[in-house]
Amino acid sequence: MPAAEYRPSTTQFAACIYTGAQALVPLQISCKSIYSSLSKHYSSFMNYPFTDNSTAPLSLRPALRLIMTGMALLLASCSLAPPAAKPLVQPLQTSQLALGTSFDQAATGAGAEWPGRQWWQAFNDPQLNHLIEQALAGTPSLALAQARLDQALATAGAARTADGLGGQLSASATRERFSAEDIFPPPLGGGIYWDNAATASARYELDLWGQRKLSLTAALDDAHARQADLDEARRVLVSAIAHAWVQLSLQYRQTDLLQDTLAHQTRLVDLSRRRLKAGLGTQLEVAQAAGAPPATQAQLDAVQGHIVLLQNQLAALTGQGPGAGEQLGRPALKLDQTLSQPATIPARWIGRRPDIIAGRWRVEAAARAIDIARTRYYPDIDITAFAGFQALGFRHFITDSAEANGVTPAISLPIFNRGRLKAGLDSRGADYDAAIASYDDGVIKAVQEVADEVAGLKALANEAKDREAAVALAQQTCNLAEAGLRAGLTDHSHVLEAEIGLFIQQQQLLAVQARQLDARITLVQAVGGSADLRSQPAYAEGGQP
Repeated sequence: MPAAEYRPSTTQFAACIYTGAQALVPLQISCKSIYSSLSKHYSSFMNYPFTDNSTAPLSLRPALRLIMTGMALLLASCSLAPPAAKPLVQPLQTSQLALGTSFDQAATGAGAEWPGRQWWQAFNDPQLNHLIEQALAGTPSLALAQARLDQALATAGAARTADGLGGQLSASATRERFSAEDIFPPPLGGGIYWDNAATASARYELDLWGQRKLSLTAALDDAHARQADLDEARRVLVSAIAHAWVQLSLQYRQTDLLQDTLAHQTRLVDLSRRRLKAGLGTQLEVAQAAGAPPATQAQLDAVQGHIVLLQNQLAALTGQGPGAGEQLGRPALKLDQTLSQPATIPARWIGRRPDIIAGRWRVEAAARAIDIARTRYYPDIDITAFAGFQALGFRHFITDSAEANGVTPAISLPIFNRGRLKAGLDSRGADYDAAIASYDDGVIKAVQEVADEVAGLKALANEAKDREAAVALAQQTCNLAEAGLRAGLTDHSHVLEAEIGLFIQQQQLLAVQARQLDARITLVQAVGGSADLRSQPAYAEGGQP
């Protein structure tokens, strides 16, 4: 077949474009490598002796020469590369801190299951278990964190499907009068015809610099951070409910002791008045005894008001109204119970806190954002092609003579916006520095929180022993007063005063025991909480999240 009569079919045209795109996709290499490869083969390609038997269609040879020339010139202009990358500041490791005696830096996996799954069940309070289960089933705070996670997952899904290839089908039929003064001569100019077109077009963006992969990685890092945020919301919610329940139990116990104290004080007032009437007492004794009940009643009123507030708080934490709080019964939790606790805290446990995990993922996402900003310095290369039918009228619309096809290779090089690109790169660098600072601050605060609770528990243990000794002495005083009353050596007022003193010491001991439970709950949360509330593995120091 003579060369002048050769015409590529639509199938051959599409195959040519597809083959060229497939050849360019794996080129995840540097500009220097691309330019070296093009320079090596450029001369031989431009001087290739195309013949009638050549595999490349004649009509495409000028276009292919143009593509190769453009790529050789524009990719060689990679001297406009981004500034040299600055070494990234690495996240803080707990090994870099002076941890003191509260931590065991050498501990690895021992006791890794502490505090165990659903640690709150150790309180043996069915109401507490039900409240936490109800809260974890769904509250507005968790719903908000879940919505943010869903948004991040959708963004990651969009990044995963962005493979650079897009296409569309289009068809149109336009009834048009062509201008007689335009480029079309009569009889087309000035006539009315149907202008018909049916085409399929495709566009492929070559990801030579890995921008799509980096975008996907950054989106996944953000999704992981959002998942850790959800875990953190669960951790905070469980901790808040447990703390409120301990306080509610304390208020009920305080109510019992205050009521007993008020009853004894009232009896002591009556006894003082009878002694005065019998001439055995003084008005001063009556006045002193009468001043105590109002003060105790004021304390009792405050405690009962606090109970209502705690009930409302628990109802809100479980996503319910105040009416649900009014239905809560008296807690079965005992304030004098103890929870198991390791002698020292392995430093690596800090890495399993959800807020620390989230911070590390955000550092990774910020680092990927820097890489993405650097890729914007390089050329964007894409290929657009179409094939179909175009004709005036319908008679020859779907025929070989109406075939139309084309290809448009495009290369976009950021030459005159280098300042804007540098500003964007600097901004991403600042975001990374902020993420590092936030992460380091979180690690330092987490270490402080654990150290504070460990030290606080030791101090509370000593205080509890002192309070227990004070209660024992107050009980001994009561026993002596009762013995003196039975022996006729004292009157009943001494017994009442001794018992009131015992109630006061018991109240102070209860307050210390409640603080101990609160500190243990805080310590549990400070090391990451229960494993069944964490959906992600702990961050291992020295590696990735």
